[in-house]
Amino acid sequence: REAQILATLNHPNIAAIYGIEEADGVLALVLELIDGEDLAARLRRGPIPPREAVVIARQIGLGLEEAHEKGIVHRDLKPGNLKLTPQGGVKILDFGLARIYDAPPPLADTDPDGAPSATTLASPMTEGGIIHGTPAYMSPEQARGAALDQRSDIWAFGCILYEMLTARRAFAGNTTSDIIAKILEREPDWTALPAGMPPGLEHELRRCLEKNPKRRLRHIADARFDEHPTALSDGAAGASSRGPASRLPTWALIGAAFIAGGALAWLRRSGGAPIAAAPIARLTLTIPADQTLEIVAGARPLAIAPDGRRVAYAALKNGSTGLYVRAVDAFEPVALEGTEGAGFPFFSPDGQSIAFFADGMLKRVAISGGAPVPICEAPGERPGGRGRGGTWGPDGTIVFDPGDSGLMRVAAAGGTPTLLTGRDKAMDARNYWWPEFLPDGRGLLATVNGLETPGDYIALRSMETGEWRVLGPGDQPRYLSSGYLVYHAPHLKEGELQAVRFDAAGGTLQGQPFSVLDGVFRAAGSGGIYFDLSRAGTLVFAPGGLAHTIVRVDRKGRRTPLSEDRRGFRFPRLSPDGRQVAVTIDPRPSQIWVYDIERRSRLSLVNTGHSIGSVWTKDGRRIAYSKTGGTMWIAADGSGVAQQLSAFPYPSDFTRDGRLLVDEGTATHGLDLRIVTPGGPSGTLLATPANESGARLSPDERWMAYVSDESGRGEVYVRRFPSPSEGKWIVSTSGGHSPAWSPDGREIFYMTGTTLMAASVAVRGTSLVVGTPLALFSGPFDTTQDKSFDVFPDGSGFVMVEVDPDTRPTRLNVVLNWIEELKKKAAEP
Repeated sequence: REAQILATLNHPNIAAIYGIEEADGVLALVLELIDGEDLAARLRRGPIPPREAVVIARQIGLGLEEAHEKGIVHRDLKPGNLKLTPQGGVKILDFGLARIYDAPPPLADTDPDGAPSATTLASPMTEGGIIHGTPAYMSPEQARGAALDQRSDIWAFGCILYEMLTARRAFAGNTTSDIIAKILEREPDWTALPAGMPPGLEHELRRCLEKNPKRRLRHIADARFDEHPTALSDGAAGASSRGPASRLPTWALIGAAFIAGGALAWLRRSGGAPIAAAPIARLTLTIPADQTLEIVAGARPLAIAPDGRRVAYAALKNGSTGLYVRAVDAFEPVALEGTEGAGFPFFSPDGQSIAFFADGMLKRVAISGGAPVPICEAPGERPGGRGRGGTWGPDGTIVFDPGDSGLMRVAAAGGTPTLLTGRDKAMDARNYWWPEFLPDGRGLLATVNGLETPGDYIALRSMETGEWRVLGPGDQPRYLSSGYLVYHAPHLKEGELQAVRFDAAGGTLQGQPFSVLDGVFRAAGSGGIYFDLSRAGTLVFAPGGLAHTIVRVDRKGRRTPLSEDRRGFRFPRLSPDGRQVAVTIDPRPSQIWVYDIERRSRLSLVNTGHSIGSVWTKDGRRIAYSKTGGTMWIAADGSGVAQQLSAFPYPSDFTRDGRLLVDEGTATHGLDLRIVTPGGPSGTLLATPANESGARLSPDERWMAYVSDESGRGEVYVRRFPSPSEGKWIVSTSGGHSPAWSPDGREIFYMTGTTLMAASVAVRGTSLVVGTPLALFSGPFDTTQDKSFDVFPDGSGFVMVEVDPDTRPTRLNVVLNWIEELKKKAAEP
């Protein structure tokens, strides 16, 4: 694009392109070498006298006039993109963000508020709704992400002229938000202009910096610097009228024009595209320092638009999660208002809207802004109430996973979701997540769990016949229009992507899978891997892994490692005597291990199938854990064989007499609490329309702490045990999960984000008095699910899983035209 733009321009105030070369697969532009310093470097030495500033400004204006007449808007004009030559000339550089049209752009109409209307032409590479450029030089319409015309360059021109005269930016601030706020709401400090400046010059400057583009200069040629003779010397005027290129030898000008013309012809012969396949390019999008990429069990908090131009992600900022959109050619992400609590985003087929889960709802929001629109209820299965992924079909149908009730279907316009059923009722009843429509909408890919063979598998559903077909092991499948299936392969290696040829029409895999990428970040929980692909083959992923450590943390937050191992630890649970800790270790299929804290030894307790969670019996002799089909238990020393304890999964706590509290997922109202007698009956302990989970008993077993989302988010509550209907008290005040009691029963601990909270509790007659929660400490801890820590029985501290800071994603890697790299790997023996 930059080559195409530069090849249309031949002007002494614009840096020229001399050719395009390709060597060893690298495509390069041959550009004019320009001696001198850029204007930004000059301004660091102080303001420029008005006479000299006008000379520079006039040459900038001449170059812009040439570009605008050719239908080109620069969009990133700033001092760093202006070169001052030793001969007194000026060259405009860097048309990488410019827009090119087949004809000069018509002036955009404006509404009464001065915002560009929808009639403004959109670029083939970038569209309205996305911010492009350098914040300090953006026009108000550019800062709003609206479509642009040449008047945005005129605004930037005014900012540059003001800075030349004052050595101060017209709109400065400590952050991008501060700068944009000043651009939209405030005027420059006009008193900073130098005394004695020609009044006509200030008038032209003010016209350039009109916030309403309707009142701004309409053409850069309208800036009448010739009307300020006192600001120019004769010699300077002569130099600026012709520019430094007039001093070049005639043969150099002819040669430059010939080479530039040849480059333009070369581009035109190729239909405006490079002759060779588009090169692979790698970009890094840094997550701003005040944001944390959402880390949720099973989550994939990022998505890429179908055309590969934008990335959406969910991030935590100021204690609240929201959605952000980042164009791959933009400097900063744009927040989507009204998306608090959002997660699991996915794009519409046209890339103009994003669907997401929040507040127990499936919603959609336009990338151009505006209030989110509810689509339907999606209560999920966990506190917080969110589904686990969705896909938007070409006919306006959305298929999503609300939890463990099967895939649901709903119109993107809104309505009542219906269960996606087909010919095979047994397959329909399985657990599905990460649905993905094939391009024609007639096929649906998904990850399925709960088959006869443990683990995750990729399945294909015909939307016409309702028939399911299991393709093979793996999860999070993504289809490329070039005929490849890319997916996560946790059964082989954590964080590895594999690819295989896929016949979408026949629904069959062809050939053998092969590895295409390693080291992708994978969240704890059900193993969500942070990557996405556009149809055309642009890849986005978060680098990292699951290197966690088990640590002891005291009440002041001081950490001591309990093992040198760095693995995918989750769900630490201490033995009653505090000498051992049982943990779940990812990747899938997850396993149960027991670590001896004093001896620094370890025991693989359960290493078959997919097993998670650990609960010790009160005597420390046995450990219960969740496995497909229910709850199992086994001797804590590994002797004997595991036996099924209950058909209900998710154990949370034992009573002294050996009964077990479990979380039970149902299709009607999410999670309930049940109590199970080994080898005997079970009964409902607490069932409400909300989700209840993670129950922990007080030391005297008179009270039960648990998590419920009845308020719309997960909070910690206490009820009586074993009669929960006789009273209820709320413990947390701003969200919480993973409750645990102090050994003396006088405190309840829980997590809010990565902060461990403590609330005092005291019995007053038949009631409970709960104190105001206090923050004990925060840290890089894995808090992606309930049961994320435990309390030492002597009250000395806590056992937690520490996340290696190097493994928390702080950036997103984008690979443009990644499909070419995939094809090369496919051709390798």
